[in-house]
Amino acid sequence: MLPRTGWAAALYCAIVIALLNLAPHLPERGNLAVDGLAALAAAAWCGLNFWRCRHAHCVVTSTGWAALSILAFTEAALGRSLIGGYEQPVFLAVLAAAVVFEVAWRLARGSKAIGCGGGISAIGCGSGSNAIGCGPGADHELIGDLASYPEPAVLPAGPASSPAGPSSPPSGSSSSSAGPSSPTPNMDSP
Repeated sequence: MLPRTGWAAALYCAIVIALLNLAPHLPERGNLAVDGLAALAAAAWCGLNFWRCRHAHCVVTSTGWAALSILAFTEAALGRSLIGGYEQPVFLAVLAAAVVFEVAWRLARGSKAIGCGGGISAIGCGSGSNAIGCGPGADHELIGDLASYPEPAVLPAGPASSPAGPSSPPSGSSSSSAGPSSPTPNMDSP
């Protein structure tokens, strides 16, 4: 399984960068094959991160880099580039498009995450949800927001709070537990 964070993640990224740096020094078929391998490795990383975290940029990078890897492997089999040797600039263009897409998604939706999915770390759905604990670039600011919810003054204003009030226990739970009860934030509110 691919690493999420830390030195292992940095090493994985360094390997992709090393492959991209090595490729131009090889004969044409090797150049294209190594570019394809770097694109495939990057696509696998972002595909797995999208499954884990639902980050918007991972949709663009995993799809774009997977398509680039197929193109580069096809070109390696043919022995020539079909896009004039611009495989690495296309790699960077996919990254730039992914960043632009994620910024636009966050501005429009208020979250880096796209919906809820099979990921093991996604918390909440809809506007205001953020995937946390998902690796480089994860949106860790939600942890602070959750910690501040016991104070009613920091709850979202307007129709976001439940009709029973912000201090009511979540449905299906009893308030006779051993510890103090804190309110549950409404993750579906803007």
